[in-house]
Amino acid sequence: MSNPAKSVMGQVYYNGEKMSVVDVLNCLNALNDGATLTTTEAAIFLRVSVTTMERWRKQDGVGPEYIQPGAAGAMGTNQSCYYLKSSLLAWQNKNTVTGSLAAAIRKGQTFATIFDIAESLPYYLNPNGDVESMVENNTLGTVVERVGQNWDVVWLTATEACTRRWSSLGAHKDLAEKVKNVLTGIQSGIANSVEATELAESIAG
Repeated sequence: MSNPAKSVMGQVYYNGEKMSVVDVLNCLNALNDGATLTTTEAAIFLRVSVTTMERWRKQDGVGPEYIQPGAAGAMGTNQSCYYLKSSLLAWQNKNTVTGSLAAAIRKGQTFATIFDIAESLPYYLNPNGDVESMVENNTLGTVVERVGQNWDVVWLTATEACTRRWSSLGAHKDLAEKVKNVLTGIQSGIANSVEATELAESIAG
């Protein structure tokens, strides 16, 4: 496509104009299924981060199919990649969830691994610049009401969001607790593995 969507410093630009994620999503949904999307556009379409799209490309069979132009045998990870809208729709249809935990993780309501808290997701900032909530945690009606209003959408990791000021102390504490639980689990796992190594060395010695 010409004039692709771009993400600059957490803001989304389309046709050179600053737009909300919802605005860009509406534009993408209006395209025919044969349209070719950039990685940023595909990320917005699937409601994930560009980093996630790049990570999926390194894992066979995880993310949607993509097009990588270039000569046969070309190497390197910095080559341009594009996605057919039809491929994104097919991938969405294959990745519906049947469990509440899986659904919660995919919507960013629950964080289970270090990858979850390191993934950038869209958050609303109120007119004062405070984090209000994760975009995905709002009803469709609320999202529609905020289009064109003084609500900025920024892409943050969960840890980055925790270090920002929030408009709701309860929501801030809830996210912080989830992030701390993941970090505590990682610390525990590291400690246990170090102890196992020490034990193995003592036995071998």
